[in-house]
Amino acid sequence: MLNSRIEEFRASLAVHDITGQELDNWLEYARFYVVLPVVPEGPPPIDGPVAGRKGGLPLLPPDMPWPVGPSGPLPFHGLVDCAALPRSEHLDLQLPADGYFLFFVNFDDTMINFEDYEGTGDGFGREQEAARLIYVPGGTPVEERDGEAFPIVELRATISIDPPSWSSGEPSAEFAERVPNHEKLERLAGEFWRGWYGDRDIRLGGFTLTPQTEPTDVIAEHQQQVTGGDLDELRQQAEREWVPLAQLGSEEPVESATLARFMVKRAAVAAGDFSEVVSVAEFME
Repeated sequence: MLNSRIEEFRASLAVHDITGQELDNWLEYARFYVVLPVVPEGPPPIDGPVAGRKGGLPLLPPDMPWPVGPSGPLPFHGLVDCAALPRSEHLDLQLPADGYFLFFVNFDDTMINFEDYEGTGDGFGREQEAARLIYVPGGTPVEERDGEAFPIVELRATISIDPPSWSSGEPSAEFAERVPNHEKLERLAGEFWRGWYGDRDIRLGGFTLTPQTEPTDVIAEHQQQVTGGDLDELRQQAEREWVPLAQLGSEEPVESATLARFMVKRAAVAAGDFSEVVSVAEFME
């Protein structure tokens, strides 16, 4: 399916004087990701099975307690059924073939509220208590838990593309030489593949949404506090190693401008290890 879409996009570029080789060069820097958009009303825009939901109650193993943060049980924002996700060798992250991702966040206890963290010395560490991504492997017995729940919205999944992202704000000279029409390509790709649909959607993979703060900078700064070292080198290392596993907006109406960002090491995804996912929440504004 994705291969045919790429070829369709390639064919559409001929009238814009963009060669297939330039597209291939651009794709080396771009990232394909899975998105589960929240549709406020009307029929779903995506065919296929239900692949997740926002709201509702979590499906947890019988011996796993509902996650608790500094202010009590963490609000449950949704889940993804990995077995129902679209697959492609072009995806930036090859996610598990089955199992569930569950998302718990209390945005009030994340570093978004900087005043609450002044003088604590470890806002990053405290945030990890306020947000939790749990992976339940396929075949694990689960049960729906009782508790407070947001309204249920069923989600279907599709594949979209993120154009190349530059943390420094400017593309490299090598990229500009290999992709001279990169600005036009980004615009055309945005028209061909719909990107970020809305603030409440679930994204898996791709580049990090960074309206204000780059999460790899936060990770590097925390690493320097723990182990020392050169901050620039630690930032470069974090950019190489850490990727967004999942990003999603809040289900709390008063928190419509908040964004959960769960980061993971790329090598850990390849190994199927989701035990060290970290949270760096953000304002969307």
